[in-house]
Amino acid sequence: MNLLKILALSLIGVSMCMGQVALAHEKDVERTLFIQVDDKGLVALWAARGSGKQVQLQGKMVDIDRNGKLNEGEKKLLAASLLQKGMAGVTFSYAGAPLDKPKKFETRLKEVPAGAEFVEAIGMASYEPRGAEKESLAVELTIAKGYGPVTVQVQALGERFIGWVNRAIVSPDRKGLTVPVQLKPEQTLKVVIVKGDVPEPKGLPSRHTHGHEDEHEDEH
Repeated sequence: MNLLKILALSLIGVSMCMGQVALAHEKDVERTLFIQVDDKGLVALWAARGSGKQVQLQGKMVDIDRNGKLNEGEKKLLAASLLQKGMAGVTFSYAGAPLDKPKKFETRLKEVPAGAEFVEAIGMASYEPRGAEKESLAVELTIAKGYGPVTVQVQALGERFIGWVNRAIVSPDRKGLTVPVQLKPEQTLKVVIVKGDVPEPKGLPSRHTHGHEDEHEDEH
């Protein structure tokens, strides 16, 4: 295994240990998390944007050949390093058990405009399905004290819909949140994902009611 692969695996391994990274208390990274859940599993799409001297320093650290330019392997190292900070301090559980090591984790640097003073990394973690036989299951996230906020969006796919959420408004189709939630330190977001037919919005007559109204009109 070459040096780049060893370093990349090391950085990715550290990023999975969300509560125990050395850079945990630095808040110079903007981070977002988009979660998709269905009976085939859970996918967590992380985005971490960094700027300033810390990112410049990280860029120099992964520039192994010291030529001032990052090749594809070095870009992956920088992405993993940035995501290490982006994922730090987040406790994540799914269907009643902690999420730790994903079955698949891919990282890349996002293309940014020339001259941009920031770097953005994207990471996609895929997890094995849990609780597919259950009518409802919960996704729960907590931000530890001393860490920066995370902007979170959750989407239910397939036969699943959002039955309940503790600190957000569910979209009318009950497949996601109306707007993403900014989760701050020591706050928890809990989303209950339910299987079945999506209930009709409250305050609107059901199709069944409409049918009876039409029948009455025909009788008259």
